[in-house]
Amino acid sequence: MGEHSAKFYLRHAGGCCDLILKRGCLANLRSFTDTQNRKVAVITGAGTPEALAGQVLAQCKNGSVCRLPAGEKGRGMAGVQFVLEALCRQGLAQGDLAVALGGRNVQGAAGLAAAIYQGGIELAACPSTAQAQLCACGGELLGVELARPGCRAGVYKAPALIMVDPALPETEPAARRAAGYAWALQIALTCDPKLLALLEAAEPDYDEILWRTLQNKKHLMDQNPAQRAPVLECGMPLARALWQLYGCRGRRTKGFLPGECLVLALEGVTMDKALLHRLRVLCRALGLPARAVWNRSRVLEALLDEAAWQGGALESVQITGLGCWQVCRLQPNEIRQRLQPKTPEEK
Repeated sequence: MGEHSAKFYLRHAGGCCDLILKRGCLANLRSFTDTQNRKVAVITGAGTPEALAGQVLAQCKNGSVCRLPAGEKGRGMAGVQFVLEALCRQGLAQGDLAVALGGRNVQGAAGLAAAIYQGGIELAACPSTAQAQLCACGGELLGVELARPGCRAGVYKAPALIMVDPALPETEPAARRAAGYAWALQIALTCDPKLLALLEAAEPDYDEILWRTLQNKKHLMDQNPAQRAPVLECGMPLARALWQLYGCRGRRTKGFLPGECLVLALEGVTMDKALLHRLRVLCRALGLPARAVWNRSRVLEALLDEAAWQGGALESVQITGLGCWQVCRLQPNEIRQRLQPKTPEEK
């Protein structure tokens, strides 16, 4: 196993922060931030093991846990309001600390709540799922998804600290952990052929994959800290449309996971046939969907809706070869041509 210990200094539009990558770093949180002389609120999700929250609480003199409810009550702005009310009940003030311990939903809701509560309190981001860890240093908006695809409520503000412990996703269900690899695939196809080879190994080394993914994302951010790199949006418009229509969300108990939506979208923007075949073989090996049939008319409608509020055109990153990509600005008629139903069953 290729274990890595690293400290990245991240710069993006929301400021600067340190990212600590090390196995077991969560159990040593007090060495990186003050957990003894102030109140600490540990914000977790319904799927986060209680033992992980216990590791953080054991390092605090005055700590408490806020667990987001499952389902829609813990998502979007409802989740942000839930966290804000919990912070208020627990009596946190400026100078106190919020620890976001969980997946991307927890990171977004806790991050936005911490940024606006009492004018802003300190946030330590501790992603615990493969998806959240592989997205940890992309310079994303701290916030939550709204109903319209691609529309988010949030702020560009760097956490005080990001702690990435590669051991944490080992408690995650295998299917969700495999779906998290989609964000490594996005970087592998556009930036790093060696990362693709690591994913294709008989037993993928998560520690090595995580380290290379974060290293590539840091390099992309260093090139232009004020603007999110285009490759980090590769496949995302189509993935958002698929998630809205077919994602396992809300009252749907069956459907695609977010990473599965991204994988299908990456297949849709890969122009090189040999690379597309290689991608599909890899997806089958990882247990991810290699092909899917969807209602093209409904997906087209969702994409046109996103294009409408982005100024009438949709920015798409297309993969022309391994490590090669180009940005295309698609007008509504071009989107229609690409997604026009081919058979009556697809309408």
